Amino acid sequence: MSDYDEKLEEKLHALEKGVPLDRLVKSEDTNSSETGSLVRLAAEIRILPHPERSPQKVQADKRKIIKAAQEKQALKVQPKRSRASVLNSQWLFVPILGGLALMLMMACILVAGAGYYLLGPISAHRVMLTDLSGKVQVANLGSETKLRLVSNGDMIGTGQRIITGDDSWVTLEFFDGSQTTLSPNTDLALNKIDGNWGDILRVKLIQNAGLTEHEVIPLRGGSSEFSVMTPTGSASVKGTTFNILVENTGQSLFKVESGSVLVTNEESEAYIVSGQGIITEPGKPLSKPNFLFVLQGVLDSKEKKVWSVSGVPVTVRGGTRISGKPEIGDFILVGGYIKGNEWIADSVQPAFTDDHGGAFTGFVDSIEGNQWKIGGNEVIVDSGTPGSESTNAGDMVRLTFELIPDGTWLALRVESLEGDTEDRQPPPPIDPEAHPELSFERDEVEVIACSQDNMLSGTIVNKSDEPEDIAVDVLLGFTILQGEAYVDQVTMVPSSWDEILPGESHVFDVKVSMKEDWMEALGESEVKLRIYIAQEVNWPDQRSRMTMTIISDCESLPPTEEPPDADEDPPDEDDGTCTGADPHPKGSKLASEYGVSYEMIMTWFCDYNLGFGEIDLMLGLSEQYGVPVEQILDMRVEEGLGWGQIKQIMADQYDSDLKVKGKSEQNKNKDKPNKKKDK
Repeated sequence: MSDYDEKLEEKLHALEKGVPLDRLVKSEDTNSSETGSLVRLAAEIRILPHPERSPQKVQADKRKIIKAAQEKQALKVQPKRSRASVLNSQWLFVPILGGLALMLMMACILVAGAGYYLLGPISAHRVMLTDLSGKVQVANLGSETKLRLVSNGDMIGTGQRIITGDDSWVTLEFFDGSQTTLSPNTDLALNKIDGNWGDILRVKLIQNAGLTEHEVIPLRGGSSEFSVMTPTGSASVKGTTFNILVENTGQSLFKVESGSVLVTNEESEAYIVSGQGIITEPGKPLSKPNFLFVLQGVLDSKEKKVWSVSGVPVTVRGGTRISGKPEIGDFILVGGYIKGNEWIADSVQPAFTDDHGGAFTGFVDSIEGNQWKIGGNEVIVDSGTPGSESTNAGDMVRLTFELIPDGTWLALRVESLEGDTEDRQPPPPIDPEAHPELSFERDEVEVIACSQDNMLSGTIVNKSDEPEDIAVDVLLGFTILQGEAYVDQVTMVPSSWDEILPGESHVFDVKVSMKEDWMEALGESEVKLRIYIAQEVNWPDQRSRMTMTIISDCESLPPTEEPPDADEDPPDEDDGTCTGADPHPKGSKLASEYGVSYEMIMTWFCDYNLGFGEIDLMLGLSEQYGVPVEQILDMRVEEGLGWGQIKQIMADQYDSDLKVKGKSEQNKNKDKPNKKKDK
């Protein structure tokens, strides 16, 4: 869909929601474009009176029809007339009947159209089966004995039940992009699959047995819902990632990977947040939230109910789901929850790799140098461990760790969960009068690079100028459109804001970490991300989005060569040939565009590991704000700031209207080598 079509659709949606016409067409771009004309036309059509026939005309037509019917009846008993006479009498009332038939047909179309609109998109009432493997069967509720096999691409809906066999999986894909994955031996009923225009999703599932994993896109509108009921409790969410295990013993385990989930049963209710799990049992109040763990390693021993995995004791209960028959010496992956100091397994399966380690959540008990205690476990946390610098004693964290052969737990990453505490603030109230207009300042960002970590940035702005149009509880989401096989991790900082005032803008950074295959990708291979507004409570129908593209230029890297002999001179690192192409076409283009020497461009590229896209951005900022390139280079290289942070600093501290006229003064600075190069 083109930007023009998207803008028109956005305006029409707003018109249907009751936004005044003058507010929709007041912006300069709408007033002067064909979009504005179409929006005005739609508004005028909506207020036109429906055509009605006059009572006199209706009575006259009725009399004609009765008379024609009487004449037709008389034809059956009257003497045969000439062919011309009969034809003339019939054609007298054909136009009348044709007009009535047309009116009846139009009425049917209007009724059908209204019914279709009220029912919402057809896709909202069905789920598609994807990633199916093994034996998966479906039956109508009440006819469970009539099971039928299904396959990838099949559609099912309300009132159907789906059952997976041994070693069988299937994913249910809802029309808004949310997904539910069923593990082997899972029994799930679709109690309600419904929705409406504007990505309004309404889902109620009943899980009778097995393990399900849910990825729910933040729901839009007050009528949206996503809930899962089990024999001992239910979960309600607005947008999160969570798992539910219904054990043979009758109890259920709810686990949250991100976001928060409201768990209820007949006795009580509780919120659980990222890194927490809760158990529901028949006839009992909810347990206190427990922390979670995953552990991978070698199965050292199996003594009664306690198994040892790479030296870590794990309790295996009767309700634990065990895939296959693990034997001593096998690599296994264990998931479960922590009760006190006891690690209790709820699932055991073969490991995917031969790594020793895992992750768990808990409170930081103490910090003494690099000796940390988290959830009662001794962990080595180096000063360079990601996330450690901003973590304090008492914080709730998720720790990813590696098990060293001597039994030491070495931290790989510390992730704060303080934003998801149990005492979180209630969501802000919805203001029906507020209509914020969120948009991305640029809808496309592109960089050309051959690096493991790639930094891009975007700007989100509330374009409305009405004081009451405050955007509240804004959350960004992303989808990988192309090159997913190359992507290891995508991180957005920040990805949410409590509010965005009218006219206010915020810069965010997107870090895309690549797998090793990216460094060997063919030139011009692409990774493409779609960034979108996943949540905004005042006016959920926000449709703005942007595309971020990373294009590989790794093909220009020189082939691997044998190391030079000791008596040979080292290669000259300043000859501008680190890409294997001299001159490099992209470097030449930037040098010509900004009036900077080609050698300077290649120095930044080769010695500072800046991609050509980053160099383009750096020179553009320098030109826009009249700031020397060296100052921006220091912020990026020496201070380690992201491009989003740098752009925000430029916007806060410098006036783009006072930028240097022309490029002559800048070029004098740009052509000077940076003295910090040899540092």
